[in-house]
Amino acid sequence: MTEKTISAELDIETAEQISALSQMENRSTSQIASAAIKLGAMLPHNAWSASYS
Repeated sequence: MTEKTISAELDIETAEQISALSQMENRSTSQIASAAIKLGAMLPHNAWSASYS
């Protein structure tokens, strides 16, 4: 699979949560962020709409 690098701006709390999770899982922050984005991309539109209301 071809990959693409993107950047994201996060609040400090979320960045710290990703960092802590990456340490617990012995994975890079990039791997954790990628998994989170993939999961988020699978959510239906109404789930995204509800999170920004």
